[in-house]
This record gives sequence, C-alpha cells and structure tokens, in this order.
Amino acid sequence: MGFFEFLVFVGWILGLVITVVLIFFAIQNRLSQKDDFEDRDT
Repeated sequence: MGFFEFLVFVGWILGLVITVVLIFFAIQNRLSQKDDFEDRDT
C-alpha cells in the first residue's frame, strides 16, 4: 500500500467521521429545539 493510498484512506475515514458527527449534532440540535417548543406550549 503506497503512501498516497494511505493518505486517501485516512482522509476518507476522517470525512466519514466528520459527517457522522455533524449529523449527530444536527439531530441533537433539532431535538433540543423541539423540547423548547413543547416547553413554551405548556
């Protein structure tokens, strides 16, 4: 496995991890906003 292939592999994994983290934070943010709306209604 060449050095360039290794860099591509590491970059692909980093991109995947960052994507998962961003999706996780987006879901958490959406859930917290939904809770805020429910609190205002009550």
